[in-house]
Amino acid sequence: MNNQVGIVVTYESDINFEKFPNAYFIGVERGCLDLIKKKVKIDLAISDFDHVDESELALIKQNALKTTVLDPEKDYIDGEIAIQEALKLGIKKIIYVSKPNIRHDMNLANLFFAFKYDVDVLSDKSLITILKQGKNNVAFDKYQDYTYISFVANKTSSLTIKGLKYEASNLQIDPYSLQAISNCFIPYQDGMIECNEDIAMIMTK
Repeated sequence: MNNQVGIVVTYESDINFEKFPNAYFIGVERGCLDLIKKKVKIDLAISDFDHVDESELALIKQNALKTTVLDPEKDYIDGEIAIQEALKLGIKKIIYVSKPNIRHDMNLANLFFAFKYDVDVLSDKSLITILKQGKNNVAFDKYQDYTYISFVANKTSSLTIKGLKYEASNLQIDPYSLQAISNCFIPYQDGMIECNEDIAMIMTK
């Protein structure tokens, strides 16, 4: 299962999952209902399911190959447990589908998961992905639907940006600072990012 992509779906989105035909799908809370609606096989449904009613939970259990109901009182939130389950299966590439919302603690959790587990955090309007230490090509063709490009570090880092609207050379950025946010593509031109530490790239439509 090492080469299989794992998709953890936590909410009802407009994302088309048909582009991941062989993925291992994990549904969390109402993300399970999104997968059912889109006729996507649920390999694992895992959550405390406190955001679905009894009839919806019955539907989830009917459609999932495996269902795990978590205790509401636990040390990790549902989404993190789902990521951990994917890692236990040997899945190396994980996409965590999660919607930014009014709960800033959950938004911080998304960034935390990206750094801790090296997952991509995907929503209808945004993407968080980790750029590895060294040189990284940011392809215009791949990411042109995104308007804003920001870079956030979780430790003091040196960052060089070339090929985007705002360039920088050996910019020293502090953890979680705003020193490298709100950049953008030059049309039809790739960006090149060089960093001495892993860094989060946050892209927003």
